[in-house]
Amino acid sequence: MEEVKISKSENISPKGLLYDLYVLGSDYTDVQRTNMINELNGRVVQWKLPLYEVSRERQNKYRIQTSSGNLFGANYVSTFATLYTQNQNEAKYVESLKTGDMITIKGTINGIAGIRSINIEPAILILNRRNK
Repeated sequence: MEEVKISKSENISPKGLLYDLYVLGSDYTDVQRTNMINELNGRVVQWKLPLYEVSRERQNKYRIQTSSGNLFGANYVSTFATLYTQNQNEAKYVESLKTGDMITIKGTINGIAGIRSINIEPAILILNRRNK
């Protein structure tokens, strides 16, 4: 996690092309999706995404799923992220989130999870004044 904290996030958008590539019913092929994920693996991103679900794996480790589709006027690629909270306040914040809330995470792209969702692992929570 220290590496994620100190790494500069890359300018890769969770909207646009990534959404178009991975959305169910996409015109893109499996080969194109595979080529893209191979290009993205290991890159650090910081994304603000609409939350779909949260599950706790252990005290400071959560598995979050984010929504894709047209939410808040934008199409976001679906993700699964393994999120590590750094303190009790972050854990309380994550556990208070509801479906549709926006969450900002920073983490390393690590393949595909589920059906056409980007896997981000490890990930940390980014809090700003608006979501504290």
